[in-house]
Amino acid sequence: MKVNISELENKTILELYQIARDVNLGGYSKLRKKELVFEITKALTHSNELLQASGVLEIMNDGYGFLRPFAYVPSHEDIYVSPSQIRKFDLRTGDRVGGQVKELKAMNTGQQIFGKYLLLDKVHRKTKDGKDMYNIKLGDASGEIDGVVWENCQIAGEFKAGVVIGLLADVGNFNGKTQVNVKRIKVLDEDPFTYMKGPLVSREVLQQKFEQYIQSIKDIHMKILLNRIFSAEVRGGFFKATAAKTIHHNYSGGLLEHTLEVVDLCMHASPVFPGLNRDLLVAGALLHDIGKIGELEMNVVPQYSVEGRLLGHIVMGTEMLTTHVNGMRQEGLDFPSELEWMLKHMILSHHGSREFGSPVIPLFPEAFLLHMMDNLDAKMFVFFNKIEESGGENSFFTNYDNFFAQNFFKYRYNAPQNETEE
Repeated sequence: MKVNISELENKTILELYQIARDVNLGGYSKLRKKELVFEITKALTHSNELLQASGVLEIMNDGYGFLRPFAYVPSHEDIYVSPSQIRKFDLRTGDRVGGQVKELKAMNTGQQIFGKYLLLDKVHRKTKDGKDMYNIKLGDASGEIDGVVWENCQIAGEFKAGVVIGLLADVGNFNGKTQVNVKRIKVLDEDPFTYMKGPLVSREVLQQKFEQYIQSIKDIHMKILLNRIFSAEVRGGFFKATAAKTIHHNYSGGLLEHTLEVVDLCMHASPVFPGLNRDLLVAGALLHDIGKIGELEMNVVPQYSVEGRLLGHIVMGTEMLTTHVNGMRQEGLDFPSELEWMLKHMILSHHGSREFGSPVIPLFPEAFLLHMMDNLDAKMFVFFNKIEESGGENSFFTNYDNFFAQNFFKYRYNAPQNETEE
């Protein structure tokens, strides 16, 4: 099957639904058209379908070229054209041609690739015989992949985390995990943000949902507090922040996405336990990771701030709440002490135990449910990412993960769908 991206974009939403069913794509009816095209693209790529795209060719000084889908404007959607292809077809800058697209994580062992990726991390090491080498992590909008750069690799430009690089590399396998063995690197002057992974749902939709949850609070004390804490300035930082440095939702917009997923999970569980205070649960869930806007700095790659490393987001979030409650009281606004204690406790206890960073364990129902839903959302993120991870012991299991001390089962059973099902 050969599919052109532009053809997908020109199809109606019902036609895209049919393609989604054909490739066994779950949850397609909840996606907006742009997001649906992206997910179909991923599904076709992972199933080794031929996905085609076209663009205007720009030939670089070194003889290779890129197809620019957006005329001569560089972007993360550019397609590499080798010098041999340029010579073979006598191509010139300005020619409009097509090529096959394959995501970073979908590269197969034994391939040689040349493309543009974001350098997420770079760690300098020494080999046993004293030679320099680097372990790197590359990323694009589809995900991440590890790589190794040996001493004989040709590097042009300042090679540092956060830059966009063009690279020539062989796709190999190390300890059962796919990685790239880099032969050549050229640092490119391009905006790294277009290469960064982000939430699947658009940020506009997430922000609207956030506002709806704020407005849904009936309790006057919590409503005033939330609007004071989430000022316009704080909202701006919160919407762009990452939820973590590495483990889950570790990208710009990830904190907003994770927070709303936790609130959603709490709301789905709350009808089972009618004794829960709904406003307290929503407020605590919205605030549980608020300290991360100061703990982590989001430039291109998430990094801990100095204050974040010294205090941590649990302490920083509790201090933010204290500051705003005191500010309300100084202005003559009442705020019950018991409510202050409970909201602080929900922030302090949401990791569940001292072993995982909480100074206290959850001591009332809303605090315990928040802890469980926060843990569930983070763990489910990990499980689904492990399913998509390339390589592994075999087609059923990932390699052993030292951090989680387990293997993950990757196989997904897809039940046959009725052709008349909508």
